[in-house]
Amino acid sequence: MALRFAIHYTKSVLDWCEETLQELKKIKKEHMEKSEIT
Repeated sequence: MALRFAIHYTKSVLDWCEETLQELKKIKKEHMEKSEIT
């Protein structure tokens, strides 16, 4: 039972990290594009 919870928790954390990375990449890309314009 504890193992199942640990696996579920780890998967949630990994999913969250993945989403955060995607957001950071998007923000960085937008920032780079704005920098090129100015």
